[in-house]
Amino acid sequence: MNMNEYNPLISIIVPVYNVEKYLPDCLDSIINQSYINIEILCINDGSEDNSDRILKEYAQRDNRIRVFEQENAGLSAARNVGVDYANGKYVLFVDSDDMLAANAVEHIVNKMEYDELDLLCFDVDLLNENSSWSIEEFDKYKNSFVRKYEYNEVKSGSQLFVEMQNNGDFQQPVWLFCVKKSVLEQHDIRFEEGLLHEDVIYSVMCYLNSDKSACLNEKCYIYRVRANTLARIQGSKWRLDSLIWLYYLLLEQINKYQKNDLLVEALCSYTKDLVRSIQTEKNKLLYADNTKLKADNAVLDALYCGLRIGEFQRMDFDRDVYIKGFLQVLDEANIILIYGAGNYGKLVYEFLINNGYEEKIYGFVVSEKNTESDTYISKEIYDLHELPEELILKNPLVVISTDITYHDEIRYSCLDMGLSNILPLDYSLQWCVEHQVKD
Repeated sequence: MNMNEYNPLISIIVPVYNVEKYLPDCLDSIINQSYINIEILCINDGSEDNSDRILKEYAQRDNRIRVFEQENAGLSAARNVGVDYANGKYVLFVDSDDMLAANAVEHIVNKMEYDELDLLCFDVDLLNENSSWSIEEFDKYKNSFVRKYEYNEVKSGSQLFVEMQNNGDFQQPVWLFCVKKSVLEQHDIRFEEGLLHEDVIYSVMCYLNSDKSACLNEKCYIYRVRANTLARIQGSKWRLDSLIWLYYLLLEQINKYQKNDLLVEALCSYTKDLVRSIQTEKNKLLYADNTKLKADNAVLDALYCGLRIGEFQRMDFDRDVYIKGFLQVLDEANIILIYGAGNYGKLVYEFLINNGYEEKIYGFVVSEKNTESDTYISKEIYDLHELPEELILKNPLVVISTDITYHDEIRYSCLDMGLSNILPLDYSLQWCVEHQVKD
């Protein structure tokens, strides 16, 4: 194939944070690619070591490198900046402690141009720098990246995702595929900032929105395995919160594609894997050597034991244990505000009364108060922005009882008002409350 006929610009995005030891290897592997029509966007995410100096030195040597500086905002934010400033037809992500194989970009561009692809996934080689692992442990981890089947035919991204997921071959890392920038722009695909494991949803979104995709049987990426790699931060509340938020984002995709049975089945399977991670992480926190964490996560153990996948499947669901966790939270509250005075808010109100919490219910909160009273409700209805300051100072438990799609917006509004004791009722807990009231 004549490279002069297939010579589009490709944007390689490198987020950088305190990687002075590995950064030169990473940049050398990119600037020495056999394919030269590239731009390299390096986003220095508030590094405190010599990474900034190294970036400036390389930018002086190679005018294809563009360096962006920002205060530390995390990997997702850095990648989003890179995509925003990318000029290339294609986008390729490289982590700053990893490398590209010598001819990686040439192989990728040739394949994407020849088959007019939106997305191309490829293989990875691993470099072990984790001295705590035995050879057997490393080999087992390395084999987890080896696909059991080949996927040579061009097909839609959804079809490729379904086949790979059903075969146990789908891999999440965003550095294992190249995507057309127009796909990201047309479908507003961005990394969820502030989360760990952001690849979980980003990769799926890229696949599901690509009309033409394929898999290249070439080891284009070199992944450096380190003992303190971010991906292996475990036993943290941040990680648990991230996994739970990703769970809800995947539920949105399941609901979006509910008329596509094969895709829904694959998404449910993918989400089950995430739920297992949530349960594992929850248990690690539950037994952490920290009294406060143990107390907090005794509640989490009950509240999240019944995570389910939308209306399609329920997993390990125990209504009594789930309700027990909810009641424990209510017991610890001094006063309770029910956010939402609609049909579901009234169900929660009835549930609280049936379980002996009537005296704790201070009233209802709504985003915009459009009624002075309700014949069904015997408590005051407050506009969120008109809550008495003395009530806020009492630190009430705010039970969010609305459509789950509004929970994040409501939570931030409550925080802005000084309300910090907030409990959004997820799908499973809503189901429990509704059925206990109606049974």
